[in-house]
Order: sequence, then C-alpha cells, then structure tokens
Amino acid sequence: MFGQIDFEDALAGGLFTVSSLASNGILAVTFILAGYNIDLMGEVWSSGGTALRFAFLISLACLAVAYGTNRYDGRKKKNIQVDTDLGDIVWLKASYETYIAGATVLLVTVNGLNVMGAHDFIMANWWAGVAAVAVQLGGYYVFSYLG
Repeated sequence: MFGQIDFEDALAGGLFTVSSLASNGILAVTFILAGYNIDLMGEVWSSGGTALRFAFLISLACLAVAYGTNRYDGRKKKNIQVDTDLGDIVWLKASYETYIAGATVLLVTVNGLNVMGAHDFIMANWWAGVAAVAVQLGGYYVFSYLG
C-alpha cells in the first residue's frame, strides 16, 4: 500500500537487502535447506561469461513484488505509476522516484548480468559495492514505500 510498509514489503525488503549485500560482495550468505548448501552467489545458469546467480534472481523477484503490491493508492482510489514517458525522462521532467527506480533496476540488471564487467568491478572494489548497495536499497524504498 502507498505510504506504508506492509508485510509483503517487509519480507521482500529483508530478502532484497540480503541478496543485494551478497551480489555486491559485502556479505557471504549460505542457506542450508534440507541438507543442501545454497550459496547466494552460486550460479543457477552460466553461458559465455554471463552467470545467473541466486542473489540476482532473488533481487529481481523482490523488486517485482514491491512494484506489484504498491501500485494502488487506496486513499486516492488511483494507481500510482512510475513515469515511463521517455520525453519526460530525457528532459528531466519526471519525478525523482522515476530516476531512482530506473537506476535501481539498471544497477541490479547490469551487475547481475555482468554487463561490461560491472560485476567484476564491483566485486574488486569494496567502495563500489557499498555504493551499489546504497542505490539499490534506496530504490527498493522507492518501490515499496513511496509506491
């Protein structure tokens, strides 16, 4: 719901925080489920130097949950939308939430798919990992709280 953190946001937010910290090299997380060790940086699929990791997939799923559950503002009886008009975005007429949300999705995707070595760079430089986590958590806040 718009303007408040509900159960879905809190649950997805915790998972997003852990997966963001893991995917940016700040925290090593391993779950033990039914006798299997599942490392969040473990690869689900790999091809041609690009690897899909559990942390990346969890991050995308959490962003989708936050976006999907916070589109309707019951007080105003209308859907809250991130501005997708490219003209407004290019000419800086969109809301700041649009830019933060876009940066979050872009950063999660570029890092998760190792576009132009972004994941390698973030893993090699701790300050880049901390900055990436800060942007991603700010973006999750935009998705979950501000709607």
